[in-house]
Amino acid sequence: MTHQISPHLKSQFPNGELDALLQLPEGLGFELYHQILNFKGKHISILGDSRSGKSEKGKYLDLLLSRFGETLIIFDTGKDGDLECYFDNKEPFRKFNKPVQILIPYEGGCKFSVKGVPENIEVRIVPVMAPSMYFDLIQKGWINIISLRNYFQDVQKLKRYMKEMIRNFSLRARLGDFDAWTPAVLKIDEAHESMGKQSVAKDRDSIMLSMEFANMERQLASAKIRMEIITQSYYDLPEAVAKNTHCFVVCRGAYAEKRDSKAINYLQGFAERAREWQGWFVIHGRHFYSDCPIPFPLMGTPDNIRIYYEGFADGPDPVELEEMELLLDAGWHCQSFVRSVEESVSVSLGNLPPVVEVDEEVPINFVDVWKEREEKKIEGVD
Repeated sequence: MTHQISPHLKSQFPNGELDALLQLPEGLGFELYHQILNFKGKHISILGDSRSGKSEKGKYLDLLLSRFGETLIIFDTGKDGDLECYFDNKEPFRKFNKPVQILIPYEGGCKFSVKGVPENIEVRIVPVMAPSMYFDLIQKGWINIISLRNYFQDVQKLKRYMKEMIRNFSLRARLGDFDAWTPAVLKIDEAHESMGKQSVAKDRDSIMLSMEFANMERQLASAKIRMEIITQSYYDLPEAVAKNTHCFVVCRGAYAEKRDSKAINYLQGFAERAREWQGWFVIHGRHFYSDCPIPFPLMGTPDNIRIYYEGFADGPDPVELEEMELLLDAGWHCQSFVRSVEESVSVSLGNLPPVVEVDEEVPINFVDVWKEREEKKIEGVD
């Protein structure tokens, strides 16, 4: 099956890589190219257990989509090994070779530092004043990293922060405010931490954030912004998000009931023993390559890149800080009434009465109280 590929797109891929992708059997390469990669705004979900290689597959899809001309917007998970590959350009088949921008919260003196980046890669770190401003600062054609997770100690405060960010973004994207940097891909790894599960009741913040993500996914496709969601299970996704996903990547441990997804339910048996570099594409819920899994190149983690986080954006508010100071003051006042161990020991020993030495040879005289009373009566003493 022939593909009409523009010379500019071919120039973005090393020799043979694009051809290998297009020549996937059973027509999968043709459909993957025309229906997903070259069709802007088609959402992708990657499902699999821990250590199933789902994050590695997500990085490889990021590489493909960036070469297809999409701006990358990546939510930082805060884990070691998740961001380092975006700063490295040593391997020809693995390098992004794009400038990188990191957006971090302004509050709390938050700092992001990265060491070992090659000199020819531009890195920009931008503190953002408010949640509604993040997507105004996105740079077209760059790798834009939104780093929040390691700057929040309280998960509930992080979810409220993200809810405000996502609500503002989805509304403005529908109005076309971000056409300057589209087409784009919005990547959310470890999505089960923020989106909430369908089968488990969550707290109010989780439910509200889940609803915002579901509403956002419906509206972003028409704005040429695709979502790339990486999570452990089909049921970690809100129902509306799962139904609006155009492409699934099935890794080891993926699970779905037959009534929800026949293709994933069929493939999960094959995926039980899949390796980290193996996976299956399910396009529009029906087409998949069932004979054997597709080999994904492993992106790996560069040894020369080091990332450091500093500061917290969710320090105690003024009321909490005042209460903490009162507790500390009360603690100092209480301590002023408690003697130290040395002091209490020395004072108590000094106040002990002297020990009376008893001569063991002198017999102890017992007093007969009843006899004394009889003698007093005889003498006439009352």
